[in-house]
Amino acid sequence: MKLFTSLNNRFFTVLVLLAATSCQNEFLAEKPDRALLVPTQLEAFSAILDGVQVFNQDYPALNSIASDDFFITDDGLQSLDFVEQAAYLWDASIFTGQTAVADWNYQYSKIFHANVVLDGLSELEVSGTNEQEYNRIKGAALFHRAYSYFELSQLFAMPYISSDDAGKPGLPLKLESDINTPAVQSNLSDIYDQILRDLNEAEQLLPVTSEFPTRPNRLAAWALLARIYLSISDYDNARLFADRCLQQHNTLSDYNFLDITLENPFPHVLTEGNEEVIYYATRINYWFFSSARMGVDSALYSSYDEEDLRKDLYYTTRDENIHSLTGTYTGGNSFFSGLAVDETLLIRAECSARAGNLDAAVNDLDYLLRHRYRESSYIPFEPESDSGVLEKILQERRKELIGRGLRWSDLRRLNRENGFERTLVRNSLGNHYELLPNSPLYAFPFPDYEN
Repeated sequence: MKLFTSLNNRFFTVLVLLAATSCQNEFLAEKPDRALLVPTQLEAFSAILDGVQVFNQDYPALNSIASDDFFITDDGLQSLDFVEQAAYLWDASIFTGQTAVADWNYQYSKIFHANVVLDGLSELEVSGTNEQEYNRIKGAALFHRAYSYFELSQLFAMPYISSDDAGKPGLPLKLESDINTPAVQSNLSDIYDQILRDLNEAEQLLPVTSEFPTRPNRLAAWALLARIYLSISDYDNARLFADRCLQQHNTLSDYNFLDITLENPFPHVLTEGNEEVIYYATRINYWFFSSARMGVDSALYSSYDEEDLRKDLYYTTRDENIHSLTGTYTGGNSFFSGLAVDETLLIRAECSARAGNLDAAVNDLDYLLRHRYRESSYIPFEPESDSGVLEKILQERRKELIGRGLRWSDLRRLNRENGFERTLVRNSLGNHYELLPNSPLYAFPFPDYEN
């Protein structure tokens, strides 16, 4: 679309000035000379944040490879590079000798660009004529910084579930773009406090809706807050922000109107739109995800009912044993990792169930599934027990959100709960591998060049 072409052209004009960051050794220390780069006008700052190639692509994906959602055959595994193989087999030496780690570098690139904008904004005067745009831009920069630090925390730090976790190692925290200011090594409490502080401020500054799905808005801030609070098992706050988002926008796509014969039947968000998408983002396109020898976990695939349209809309069957995920909310080949109504609805349902509000939980679940099953075939869920409601919601969460990079976070938090612990198993290349609940391998090591 011309609108998105215009946004990208504006971004690249500024990008020439910014000498955009790339995957280099000692990534946090090696930045362009800020004095030569900082734009001075709101339009330039907006153009930086409208850079789809920086802010809406390349979110971490090694945790998806490491999760139990997918498997790959031995011949497929052997065709991958070392990092992808190591992620799949939970190898602690994954980054040994690596000179660039995409999951790390891309996020710190986002953070650097956000910091450039925030530092530049602090030097501008705010007046009545530019206050609204100033606030939108600042809110977007804070949103992007928080989003990237959260994504990094899910990969490179252990989960933050209880106060006992607060002092565990966090991430290098960099809140300004000056290369002479070193990053501070934080603990988990520090990093989550900063993430939530940024998002809470962003929520106040952003407009409720935005012109483009690539631009953050208040709905996106609420949806992201709900995701973050769920990841740390703060179910009251997760429900609060999920509900706040859904009160403004709760539209679901009816899968009965999608073309089941297409490999990816979902509309391309950037050109056709998707009413469920709150904020558009994609994950790194590792070769693992496009391999014809990779498929969804067989037990997960079998859990879809025959009347469940997701079984046909999400997957393409390569052979009788390999069902590849090809239908995603990007509408293209990349895996969607942004924020959407279905995820937010499932967050509210889970939190309602945990609070004992079972009727509300079941109502949200039924609302979702009526839009996922063949017309008139869905039978409303009738739980046999109170615990069955939560179990059903968690099952549907996994089935609905396959490929969005959320399973790893779910495993990390659910492993702390009696009855939900899960040992992951691989039998690959003639060897047996296990990832135990709460293993330190649920946090990937920092790249060698950052230690």
